[in-house]
Amino acid sequence: MKKYSETTILSLLCLLLVHPFFSLAQVTIGEGVPPDPSALLELRGNNWGFLGPRVELKSRIDPAPVTDPITGLLVYNLKNTDLPDKKNNVYANKYYYWAENQWMEFVNTVELNDTIRKIITKMEIPGVALFKLNGKDNLHIDHPQITGCKNFLAGKAIGSKQNVPLSQVVNFSQGAVTLNQTTSEISFKPGVYTILFVYEFFPLTVSPPSVPPANCTISSYFMDFPIPERIVIGEDRARIHSTCYHRDKIYSNHGGYISYATALIDETGDGIIKWTVSLGVGQSGNCTAINNGVVPTGFGLANDGTFLYICKQGEIK
Repeated sequence: MKKYSETTILSLLCLLLVHPFFSLAQVTIGEGVPPDPSALLELRGNNWGFLGPRVELKSRIDPAPVTDPITGLLVYNLKNTDLPDKKNNVYANKYYYWAENQWMEFVNTVELNDTIRKIITKMEIPGVALFKLNGKDNLHIDHPQITGCKNFLAGKAIGSKQNVPLSQVVNFSQGAVTLNQTTSEISFKPGVYTILFVYEFFPLTVSPPSVPPANCTISSYFMDFPIPERIVIGEDRARIHSTCYHRDKIYSNHGGYISYATALIDETGDGIIKWTVSLGVGQSGNCTAINNGVVPTGFGLANDGTFLYICKQGEIK
């Protein structure tokens, strides 16, 4: 491969710009092949790079050290500035081009994304995470698409709980909310949160049918939520109940929701507050009373109607 000296390259560029004949021609530097038809000048090389002019800019709005730069002029800046007016600073190891009487920085997508994340955090724009039930059982003999967790809470006494298996749908919390799918554990970073749990139960009509018993018409549930540790002393959860009235046997479909809001503050020093998502058996129903003190079989927690919504509303000041 033939190499060209700096003087040769500069001479070619000068001829290209000032001579009428050369201004109609195309030039390739680096290989002895014609340039792409759309290119006036093409630099070729599989182990070379383009090295632009390196300068020390003084300010975003000061053309120096370039004299009277033309629009589109490209330079590589070598030095940071620290000006009283911060918006006019320029930064080292970046390409700038002159346009609209100022030096414009080429966009770095990594830095741009990081800046956007910082701005969103500073503005305290809510960060949403959505999870849905991840049951593997069929709940209806005639509708195989109705899936979930069959006999959820069956055999559990009042006050007992069962973990809710979840999978992530979307998560825009910027890392503030994460799910351990194996343990049903949510990890929070400190902040102000709203939490909404929505549930839907189906009577099991699988083969053989195993619907809830007669006179089971009131189902009671609870969920234990994480608490603001510096506000409540001596407690490890905030318990909220939800009670549903429904018909019995095959008509015992029912659903509801439990909502909660909290300010979570880390007391352990690791920057994380952990919460296991579980649903418990409340005491205001009648289904346990007619079934020896435990929840009867026959209820399935449905995937399509059960989800957990978490929204980080802001930071703790």
